[in-house]
Amino acid sequence: MSQFPLISVIMPAYNAEKFIGKAIDSILNQTLSDFELIVIDDGSTDKTLQIIKSYTEKDNRMVVISRKNKGLVASLNESILIARGEYIARMDADDISLPERFEQQVKFLRNNNLDICGSAIRQFSNEKDLGLKHYPSNDHDIKFLLLFVNSFAHPAVMIKSCVFKKVSYRSGKHKNLDNYSEDYQLWVDMALENFKMGNINQVLLKYRVHNNQISVVHDAKQVTADIGFSYLSQLEGGKEIARYFSLFLNDSNISIWNQLCGHLMVYKKQHKVNDMYFVEVLRHILRDATKNNFIYFLVYRKWTQHMKKDFTGEVYMLVQCLLFLHKKSKLYQLLKKIYLKL
Repeated sequence: MSQFPLISVIMPAYNAEKFIGKAIDSILNQTLSDFELIVIDDGSTDKTLQIIKSYTEKDNRMVVISRKNKGLVASLNESILIARGEYIARMDADDISLPERFEQQVKFLRNNNLDICGSAIRQFSNEKDLGLKHYPSNDHDIKFLLLFVNSFAHPAVMIKSCVFKKVSYRSGKHKNLDNYSEDYQLWVDMALENFKMGNINQVLLKYRVHNNQISVVHDAKQVTADIGFSYLSQLEGGKEIARYFSLFLNDSNISIWNQLCGHLMVYKKQHKVNDMYFVEVLRHILRDATKNNFIYFLVYRKWTQHMKKDFTGEVYMLVQCLLFLHKKSKLYQLLKKIYLKL
């Protein structure tokens, strides 16, 4: 291993004995080989450390740290402090990087003068294919979507190491939810520092979805909403959006919904945001509304009437509004499952 590798891969691990072998293999078999792999065993109580050590005997590009459990955020920041690479690549101990991931990301970062680069992912669970997930490719679309939802697949990102001189992973008030919010906070901090962002519209990572993730992600929604509000309040034109968004969530008034759409449209035009992400944001807000009715759908249609939209998504939104479905109702959850399978 070179003294200063091109890439430092950081992989926190906690009780990951079932999957970490495949995760490590996917890194060691990259077509771009100039990297170090930093694995922090965060106090695992299974055979995770034993499996990690079996790889160090075969490959000197690995750096292994084992210590008591400190949590994900501490493990990430600790890894970054000892990283020597020009770029830092994230990796989770249960995911699989495709062979050309590093090669493609370094090329994309350099060719587009970016500070952070993600990619599309293929989601799977227990060897079952759950489909592809794509993210916005350019800087302004990423930052617009970031107002309300995550714009990156965290374990698929590569970041210039110099970025971490200005930002770092931060632990939230609810530390048990850090696994689902620490990345969103980091992207927001990077956006506020005007770092340039991009995503490759190509699958470079297989992302494992666990059965317990759905309920935990639901609990994390309020945490990410708080981060989003903070982000909005610091942007030019964002305070009015944050104000009307807060009003709408607390009292889903049709007039407030119309004004919120209007302020988002102004922001969209100012920042030249792609139509599809404007549509996605409005749909996201409606899905989280405390109540719905057909008028909300008509207002949504008014603001998106000249924009290209997928038929399935439009039918889903219409049915939700026609049936006055609350987002926690059993019928809403059933329709959501059907929609996600289409």
